[in-house]
Amino acid sequence: MDYIKWIRSKVGHDKIILNYAAGIIRNDQGQILMQQRGDSHLWGIIGGAMELSENPEDTLRREILEETGLRNIIIEKFQGVYITPELRYPNGDLAQCIDLVYQVYTTEQVDLNFKNEETLALKWIDEPNIPPLFNQNQMVILTDYFQHKKRKS
Repeated sequence: MDYIKWIRSKVGHDKIILNYAAGIIRNDQGQILMQQRGDSHLWGIIGGAMELSENPEDTLRREILEETGLRNIIIEKFQGVYITPELRYPNGDLAQCIDLVYQVYTTEQVDLNFKNEETLALKWIDEPNIPPLFNQNQMVILTDYFQHKKRKS
């Protein structure tokens, strides 16, 4: 079932609460994998909306597979909960987004040429080279991630 299509068929573009699971996927060089999104053409971390009866870690695994093709991931740590009070999507949908963010490592080679409807491009980035993000909350998530990494070093 596509929960968002189902709920939007009932409420149109009205503001709703949506729960997301997202992963900061890192490599051995300390870079993170970013996705250029098909809806806004801007960049973000990998993740997506939970379906009914799905737990966050299953959502994360499904979304990473759909948006990157990666099957072999290790969920290392739960980073935190992030709330975007209001986000307007390019199609006019309004939502309050609750993001459950995990730190993730993959044991397989990332195909940076992977593309589909949701993913226009993938690239590894480091902190000074964060591209334009599709929402401000993504910058808060990335800032928390990189600050934590600096404290551990």
